[in-house]
Amino acid sequence: MENNESMVTTTETVEKAEATTQEVPKKEGKTYTRAEVEAIKKAERENLLKEIEAKQTEAEKLAKMDTEQKHQYELEKIQKELADERAKNNAHELRDTVSKIAEEKGIGASLLEMFDFTRETAETMNKNIQILSTEIDKRVEQRVNELLKEKSPKQVSTQGLGDSNKKYLDEKYKNNPYYGK
Repeated sequence: MENNESMVTTTETVEKAEATTQEVPKKEGKTYTRAEVEAIKKAERENLLKEIEAKQTEAEKLAKMDTEQKHQYELEKIQKELADERAKNNAHELRDTVSKIAEEKGIGASLLEMFDFTRETAETMNKNIQILSTEIDKRVEQRVNELLKEKSPKQVSTQGLGDSNKKYLDEKYKNNPYYGK
């Protein structure tokens, strides 16, 4: 009985050992050199220092103000943040509207990336889309006309041919309206 128990525990420990010794799958991804890691750390450190300095200067500014000035400063700060958020929201809504209009006119969304929606108004974007649509239509029409352009039919001249060749060609091409008459 004891032999069976030791056998079971031995089997369990062997299975556990095999499970731990199996290769861990390697993660796919970019491998960084020490110099790259140091550069990333340095950039993060600089960003953190800038944030800390900005907070310190703001704290110093607030420390110099009296309570009324502090309230006024906080109010202006909140109003500015609100205006920024409204501008972002308006830009997002304008982008959605413009992309729908552009899609209706057959303009790709990638062409809309050249516009700064935070600075544009609905009227200017409408004009821009109209200009884009017109230019695209012109370019497409030019290209289609260029591809569909046919060469003019070749005129066959019968001058200088003998009578037998002229009679032969007249007979062969009697139904051809472009044959040199």
